[in-house]
Amino acid sequence: MGNYCPEGAQAAIPCPAGTYNAFDNNAQTCLECPAGKCCPGSGTQVPPKCPPGKYSDKGASVCLFCEVGTYCPNEATTVDEKNNLMCPAGVFCMRQVTDGGSTRNVGLDVYPNLRDHYCTEGYYCIEGATSKSECPPGTYNRLRGRKSLLDCQKVEAGFYTNVPASAAPTGPCDPGFYCPEGSTSAQQVPCPAGTFRSIPKGSKPEDCTICTSGGYCPLAGMSLPLPCPAGFYCPIGTRYPEACPEGTYSNVLGLTDSQSCSLCDPGKYCGRKNLTAPQGDCDDGYLCIKGSKRPEPTDKVTGSICPEGGYCLKGAVGPSWCPDGNFNLFEGG
Repeated sequence: MGNYCPEGAQAAIPCPAGTYNAFDNNAQTCLECPAGKCCPGSGTQVPPKCPPGKYSDKGASVCLFCEVGTYCPNEATTVDEKNNLMCPAGVFCMRQVTDGGSTRNVGLDVYPNLRDHYCTEGYYCIEGATSKSECPPGTYNRLRGRKSLLDCQKVEAGFYTNVPASAAPTGPCDPGFYCPEGSTSAQQVPCPAGTFRSIPKGSKPEDCTICTSGGYCPLAGMSLPLPCPAGFYCPIGTRYPEACPEGTYSNVLGLTDSQSCSLCDPGKYCGRKNLTAPQGDCDDGYLCIKGSKRPEPTDKVTGSICPEGGYCLKGAVGPSWCPDGNFNLFEGG
C-alpha cells in the first residue's frame, strides 16, 4: 500500500503527493486525495484528516488555514463546507497563528460566538467580514457585536466625533460654535457675526446669543463680544461700532447708544466723528456753548458770535465785558 505498479513496472512506485493507496497491494494507479484530507508526501497510505481550523480540496498535499471571515470547527472540512461557513454578522472570525516562523491572521477553529469573537466597540462587522469596518467620523458605537453601518449612531447635537472607530463622542462643541447632530468638528458651524456663544455644547443656531449692547461682534465664531471702543457706541447686535457723531466725544469704553456720547465741552469744538476728546478751542470772537461742531459756531444753540459790549478770547466759555470807560459796538470782538 502507498505504492502503485503500472503494467510492466519492475518495482513499486510511491504514490505522489496529493494521491494515496490504502486499499490494494496490486494497484496500478493511486487515488486522488479526498477533500477534507491531505496527502502530504510520496507513499501515502491513509490520508490524514485536516484538523479543526483547516480545510482542503480534492488532490491536496497540504491542509490550508481557513481564511479570516470564515470558521472551520470540525475535522476534515472540505473547501465547499468552508465556503458555507461564513462568519455571522456582528462577529469577527480571526485568530493569530505562527506558521513557518511568522505570525499570520487566519479564520477560527471553533464555532464563533458573541462572547469571545464579538465585533469591538466603534466598529461593525458584516457577514464574512475579512476586516472590521470603522464607524465614520460624525458617528460612534459604544456597543459590541454591531452588524452594519446603520448600527453606528450619529453623534448627538452639541457634540462631535472627528476620528473613525469611536466608541464615544470626542467632546463637546467649542464656545462660539454650534454642532448639529452628526458633527465632525468642535467648530462645526460658527455663530454668525453679530452673535456670540460663551459656553460649549451649542447644538443649533438659536444657541448663538445676539451681541450685547456695549460690545460688538465683528467675526463669526466669537465666544465673547469685544468692548465698544472709546469714541464709539454699540447697540445690541452690533457687528461694527457706530462712531459718536460730530459735536460729541467719548473717552470711555462700552457705550450703548449715541445719547451716551458726551456733548463737546464749553469753549471747545468737536468737528469730526469718533473723537475721544474735544478737537480744540473755540476761535477768538466766538463762544462755544456746548456740543459745538465748529470753532466758529453761529447757530446760537451750540455756540454764537461774541456779543456787542464784550470780547471773547480763544476757548472762552463766556464773554469778557468791556471795562468801565470802554465800549464795543460790534459782534465778534
